[in-house]
Amino acid sequence: FHEFTDNIYTLSRFTRLSNQLYKKIERMKRRRNGILQNMLGVKCRKDASSDVDDSTRGSAVSRSSVWVDGDLLRRFFSCSDGLESCLLGTGPILRHKHLLCDHNKLHPRAFRRGKLLDRAAYDAYVSLLLSEREQILSDHADPTQTANIDELNTTNANDCIITPESNLFCQECASSYSTELKEKCNKLRLMIDLHDALETDANLDNETHVYALSKKSASSIKSSFSRMMKSTVQINAKPTTVDLPLSEESLYSGLDALSLDLNSVEAESSNSKGDHALNLDPIIELKDDKVNKTITCPHESSNVLCNKSLVRYVPYWVWKKLESLYPTAICHSRSAHSVKYSLDDIGCLQCQHANDKQAMFMRNVDEWAKQCYDRSGRLSNLYRRGLSGEKYHYPT
Repeated sequence: FHEFTDNIYTLSRFTRLSNQLYKKIERMKRRRNGILQNMLGVKCRKDASSDVDDSTRGSAVSRSSVWVDGDLLRRFFSCSDGLESCLLGTGPILRHKHLLCDHNKLHPRAFRRGKLLDRAAYDAYVSLLLSEREQILSDHADPTQTANIDELNTTNANDCIITPESNLFCQECASSYSTELKEKCNKLRLMIDLHDALETDANLDNETHVYALSKKSASSIKSSFSRMMKSTVQINAKPTTVDLPLSEESLYSGLDALSLDLNSVEAESSNSKGDHALNLDPIIELKDDKVNKTITCPHESSNVLCNKSLVRYVPYWVWKKLESLYPTAICHSRSAHSVKYSLDDIGCLQCQHANDKQAMFMRNVDEWAKQCYDRSGRLSNLYRRGLSGEKYHYPT
C-alpha cells in the first residue's frame, strides 16, 4: 500500500512539473511571436498607439526613445528565460531608479549596459511584459487570490522613465567618471609595466645607483596584481542570466572593477583555502602598509642589504613606477658598484650601537654571576655577605 501511495505521489508531482513546463514553453512561444510582430515586424510603427495605459503602466508618451536595462532586455529576447523572479515579484518590472546618480540622471557607469528603444518598440516591450506577468500570475496564484493579481497588474511597469530629453545624460557625473577612468587606465599601465619588470632580474650594468626591494614585497606585488586582474576578468565575465534585477555591484566590470586603493603589498588573501566563492571586491586585505617594511629596521635603515636571499635590486625607473603606486614605500639605495662586487654594507649605526650595548650588558651580568659563585658553584658566599651586611661592589 505504501509503495502504491509513493507511486501516486511521484506521478502527481511529475504531472504537475510537466504542466508547468508546458505552460512555460507556450509562454515563450507567445513571447517570441509578440517580439517578431510588435517589436521587430512591420506592425511596429512609430505612430502606432499602444494598448498600454499611459498613465499607470510606464508608456513613453510623446517621447522619441526610452533607455532600458540591457540585461533584462537580452533575457527577454532570448525566449528561454522565464523571468519568474521579475514577473512574480511585487513592484515594477523595469527597475532603473537605483541606476540614477545624485542628480537624478542616469549614471555614466550604467549607460553602456542599456539600450535605447524607440517609442513603439518600448510600448510593445512593456505591453508584452505586462501580458506575460498576468499570465504567469494566473498560472501560479491561488484562484481565490484574484485581488492580489489585479493589484499587481495595475502596478507601474517602469519605476523610472529615462529619455534623452530629460535624464539620460549628466554632465557633472560624466566629467568625474571620465577623470576616474583615465586615472585607472594610467594605474593599470603602471601595474602591467611593474609586473613585467619584476618577472625577471633587471639589467643593472648601466646604472650608477640601484634600489633594494624585499623579495617578499616583490612576490606580494606580483601576486596581488595577478589576483586583482583575475578578479576583474571574473567580474566582467559573470553570466547575466540570473534571476535578479540589475544591482549596483553588477555595474562594476572591466576598469570599473579595478580599485585605485593599493594599501600595501604584504598580501594575504582574506578568504580561506576552502572558500571558493568569487570575491567581488578586488581589494586584497593586507597586513603591512609599506613596501620594504620587512627589511627595514626601526630607524628606517637596513641591516640585510647584502643578504641575497632577502633582497633583490631594481633600477631607478622600476623604483619610480613602484613609488608612484606605493607612495609610502621605504627607499634603500646603494651604488651599483658595491652591489656588483658584493661589498660589505655598514648597516644601521644605531642598531649596531644598541647591539653593542646589549652585548656589554650581558658580559657584565656574566662577570657578576661569576663573582657571586664560590668554588663549589653555590651561592653560599653571596648568602654570607648578605647576612653580615658587607657591601658588594657591582661591576661597571
